[in-house]
Amino acid sequence: MNENYPSNVHQPSEEVVDVEIASAGSRIVAYLLNTLLTILVYMPLFFAVLWPLMPLLSADMSEQEMENALATVEWGGIGIAFGLLVLLAYTVAQCWMMSKHGQSIGKRIMKIRLLKTDGTNPGFWYAVMVREVGFNIVLGLASTVAAYLLAFVAGRDSLVADYIANSLSFIVWLVCLAMMFEPKKNRRTLQDYFANTVVVRVPER
Repeated sequence: MNENYPSNVHQPSEEVVDVEIASAGSRIVAYLLNTLLTILVYMPLFFAVLWPLMPLLSADMSEQEMENALATVEWGGIGIAFGLLVLLAYTVAQCWMMSKHGQSIGKRIMKIRLLKTDGTNPGFWYAVMVREVGFNIVLGLASTVAAYLLAFVAGRDSLVADYIANSLSFIVWLVCLAMMFEPKKNRRTLQDYFANTVVVRVPER
């Protein structure tokens, strides 16, 4: 695969398909759209939890009075249930689209999709479990272990270790961002190498 269509991807039916690697800009916009949608989806649950606390946030109370007031808060069960339902529906929709079409909602809007490097659909396992869940688990564990080892050697506390872990994770994501601008490597990020995938443009029909 490369940047300008000459790449031939072999489908299981032996059909040869020309693809164009998705641009860095389209991938970044797709990510931002997904982030915006995720924030909007969390809003009902956020307000359902925050609304009963509003009177307490503006009140001048001691710590003990605040604890007593929190114990008497009446939570809106219907609002919380609705917020959780919206979040569940969004998660299921995203997972289904990634599994079925190799596209999140953001990718679908930007007309790009995920493929395995052999041209097949990655499905639920590679698109969701490996590329998203698995990669983030491995990154989180590796960053945490490395950070705590460094903090231990330096004689620092857990707060420093957490800061190092977050910094390492951030650096990895910066590396992934930079890799999107490398056309000679088909703009594949660490996530793509981890799941053996590539992001391409959806051909015009």
